[in-house]
Amino acid sequence: MLARVLLIERAPGEYRAALLHGDETVQIDHYRDHAPTLEGAVFHGRVRRVEPGLSAAFIDLDGHREGFLRARAIAGRPRGAPIASLVQEGAAVVVRVLSEAVGDGDKLPRVGTLAADALAALQMQGPLPSAPACIDAGAPPLVRILVEHADSVDRIVCTDGPSLRSARAWLEAKGIAAAIDQETGSLFEAYGVEATLEAALAQVVALPGGGNLIFEPGATLCAIDVNSGDRMGAAGQAAREANLAAVPVIARQIRLREIAGAIVVDFLKLDRPADRDVLVVAMRTALADDPASCHVLGVSRLGLVELTRQRRRPSLSERLLRPAAAPMPRPDTIALMILRDLAARSRRGGGRFLVRTAPDVVDLLQGTMAPALAESAAWSHAVVELSADGTMTTGRYRVDEP
Repeated sequence: MLARVLLIERAPGEYRAALLHGDETVQIDHYRDHAPTLEGAVFHGRVRRVEPGLSAAFIDLDGHREGFLRARAIAGRPRGAPIASLVQEGAAVVVRVLSEAVGDGDKLPRVGTLAADALAALQMQGPLPSAPACIDAGAPPLVRILVEHADSVDRIVCTDGPSLRSARAWLEAKGIAAAIDQETGSLFEAYGVEATLEAALAQVVALPGGGNLIFEPGATLCAIDVNSGDRMGAAGQAAREANLAAVPVIARQIRLREIAGAIVVDFLKLDRPADRDVLVVAMRTALADDPASCHVLGVSRLGLVELTRQRRRPSLSERLLRPAAAPMPRPDTIALMILRDLAARSRRGGGRFLVRTAPDVVDLLQGTMAPALAESAAWSHAVVELSADGTMTTGRYRVDEP
């Protein structure tokens, strides 16, 4: 059995943790001091709005942050009871954060009410603060890391003395026998986690034996495409073998990247129903050890394998990358916009124009699109001067009339 090692690296402003199975990194976690994790925090919130159509309510957590409470996350809810019969606007309610927000405020953290016994135990500790307010911010990062991983690893490695001592005391108090020691320097560098992290942020992942995976995360789902490349296989079995080789890589990458929600995998086409059944079983087996709940739904009529994965925390890309920039118009799109603009201006009586735009647009208008520029000038009987402006992006231009 492969040794399971937990790396805990403290650096200024953050904790990072990595779970290794042998030499393979299977999970990476980040805890930033300036953006504390909300999961597990308890709030004495106030119901701000009830939405029957969503079967949910919006909860003011602390006067600054909101939570999203689904009817099914209300403890003791009678089966099928509508949200409006369970909570009323303006009422105070004690909730625990179940999962983090998605993206930059597009989706709120999910919350659930406390069970009756947990609420009673909380109230026995003293009066609750006036709603809305935070009651318990949750465990500190080091404890969160240990709670999730310590009882399933053989060895824990820390980078600093305070973390080592705190972790050792916690393990002793919990009766967990994992070995723990300290190593100086960057654990992520020494154990190859930095390289794995860089690869996990890339769109393309190479497959053993040839081919690759392409990850395309979107606002509503993540699409994964399997490409065979120049991979060779037995006659009639090449697609089946390539798909089965991709399955464990997909399962590892889904966990490593912390992809959640709806996921579709476009495997290589399989004509035999029996091969498709084998692929679905293989996918379920590969995801069985994932700590997040995964459900492989089967193969759609388009041949896509559909699955869902429980959201536990923001994905790796959400934690580390800015959202992708909005698509930019192509240079030829901008060039043609300029020509239409010049035609409209000339109809209003202009006769000389100075166009400032990005260098690649100028190159296009003076190169392969020079005939179109000449046609525009002939139509308008206007004099057009082009000026390459390096401060302008491809999607911008300005027309002056000297």
